[in-house]
Amino acid sequence: MSRLSPKLFYLATLLSLFLSVGLSHAAPSQAKLDDLVTPYPRSEMVDRSNRSVVDYLLATDAVRKVGGRWAPEESLRKAGELTRLTFQIPEGHGPQEVFRFYRERLAGLDARAIYLCSERNCGSSNSWANDVFGVKQLYGLDQYQYYGIFEVVDESDRLNYVVVYTIRRGNDRVYAHLEWLRTNEGSAASVPPNPNAIVEQLREQGYYDVPGLRLEEGRLVIQEEHLSALAQALRSNPRLSLHVVGHDYGRRPLATQMERSQSFAETLVGKLKDKGVKTERLKAHGVGGLVPTRITAGKRQRDFRVELVLVE
Repeated sequence: MSRLSPKLFYLATLLSLFLSVGLSHAAPSQAKLDDLVTPYPRSEMVDRSNRSVVDYLLATDAVRKVGGRWAPEESLRKAGELTRLTFQIPEGHGPQEVFRFYRERLAGLDARAIYLCSERNCGSSNSWANDVFGVKQLYGLDQYQYYGIFEVVDESDRLNYVVVYTIRRGNDRVYAHLEWLRTNEGSAASVPPNPNAIVEQLREQGYYDVPGLRLEEGRLVIQEEHLSALAQALRSNPRLSLHVVGHDYGRRPLATQMERSQSFAETLVGKLKDKGVKTERLKAHGVGGLVPTRITAGKRQRDFRVELVLVE
C-alpha cells in the first residue's frame, strides 16, 4: 500500500478535524430554536410571557452599583419579540447543572456566547432578580448563580438573543430563567463578545466562528469591535495556539477556492498581528469548499467563513 507524503498526511489529518467541526455549522431552524423553551426535566413553570419590545435591556456584564443604582455595567438595547420563562427546578439538581443543560442545547444551535459569569463574579443576585429581570423568585445566594447571554443566527439570517440565568435560593430551591429575543436585525449587526467568552468557547467547543466578517472586492474585512475583542482574548491567553482556517464556497474552481480561503486566513492573522498578537501561535490554512456547510433549497447560506480551531 502506498504511503501518503508528510504534507498530504498532515492535510488529511487537518481536514478530518475541520470536518468534525464544520458539519455543526447549520443555521438553526425556528423549530430548533423553539426547543430552547423546553423546560429542564421535571421542572415546574412559574411564569411565562410573550410580548413585543422596542427598547429591551440585555445585560452583557455583571450587575454593580453604578451612580447610586444597581445595574449591569454594560448592556444592549434591542427591539423584537420577547419570550420570558421562569422554572422551579426539582430537588437534587443544582444551578450549575441546569445552566450546563441549556448551554449544551445552545451549543447544538451554534450559539455564540457574548458574556458569561458565575457565582460572585456576576454581582448581586438581589439586583439580577429585582432590577434586571423583575422576578422575585430569582433572588438567591450570590455564590450559587450562573448567567450567560448568547447570540444565535437563524435560517433567515436574523439575530436571536438568548439569556440563561440559574440560581439557588437560601431555602435551597433552584430556579432557571430564560429570555429569548427574536430581532429583525441581520447577522451583520452581530454584537462583539466579551473576550473571556471567546476563550471559554474555544476551550469548551474547540473552535470559534469569527463574526463581523465581510468581503470588499474579494478582500476580507472584519469589524473593528470584533477584531479588538478577539485580539484582547488572545493577548490575555498567550498559551493558546490556534489554526486560523479560511473557507470559500463560491461557485469557482477548487484551486481558486483554496487560494481565496488561504488569503482570508492570512489576512486575519495579519490583522491580529497588528493588534499585538504573536503570530507564531497562529497557523493559517485555506480549505476552500472542502468542509461542508449547510445547504437549503439548493443554495449555500454562507459564501465564506473564518474559524479559529484550538490546537490540543
